[in-house]
Amino acid sequence: MKQIILITALCFFLVSFVFISCEQGELADVQDYGTFKITNSALSNTDALLKIVYDGVVLTDSLKPGQALEKATKQTHQFKVGQGLLQIYKGEKLIADTTITIIKNSQIALDAVYSDNLGLYGFFDKRIFEVPDGQVRIQVQLESKNGTPLPDIRLIFGILDMGTLDISAILDEQIIVSGKTVSSPLTTSVRDETGAYIQPYTWAFKLVNNTTGNPLLCYGFLPIASTWCDGEFLYDYYTHTSGSYLMIKIVIDTDNGSYDYVSEEKIN
Repeated sequence: MKQIILITALCFFLVSFVFISCEQGELADVQDYGTFKITNSALSNTDALLKIVYDGVVLTDSLKPGQALEKATKQTHQFKVGQGLLQIYKGEKLIADTTITIIKNSQIALDAVYSDNLGLYGFFDKRIFEVPDGQVRIQVQLESKNGTPLPDIRLIFGILDMGTLDISAILDEQIIVSGKTVSSPLTTSVRDETGAYIQPYTWAFKLVNNTTGNPLLCYGFLPIASTWCDGEFLYDYYTHTSGSYLMIKIVIDTDNGSYDYVSEEKIN
């Protein structure tokens, strides 16, 4: 009989302890948290400090490229589990906003970018830069040397046959319209039909003023050791690993119809 009374008393004590703990928030608080994580992509301009605002509250005004902000949310505080408005600013300029739903014990992860090179601003899916093994993806960024508007540029992209020094295949041809500075992605395989890597491997670019039909010209060797020009065509000897995503910057002198191959940046 004493054992029954003792067990009953112990059970009552435990139930009371749990009830009191929940009342004080020591156990229940764990169920009230959710998190969201905002990352300013390393692809952003180096000076692109982002301001993150959630439901009118500034969480930071200086999120640097490559940095992440992670914020816990709690029902008893201003960051509530549930829906809230997330806004991203560059300075005072709103570049993206969205309503997010924060769920208990879960995390929402978002990536933001402010990149003039890529022409990307706001939220983005970083999987767009994933390139399958055996391929290389390229985007060409155009810039005006003297600040005058660029004409429509026809970009021709091909492969150079190193044996004959002739263009063996035109892989892509597209118009980069005036006011747009970045081409659509150009994708090429760096393996042959047997699966072996193609060596040597050289890209060939040709830029044409689409209005006049005149090619833009470049001459001689360029700042990047693996590149050279023969006038109309620019060549880039392949030195990059499979699965690369490259941004190539070309500066156009609209006064004399020439261009310079300025830089090449691997972005994945």
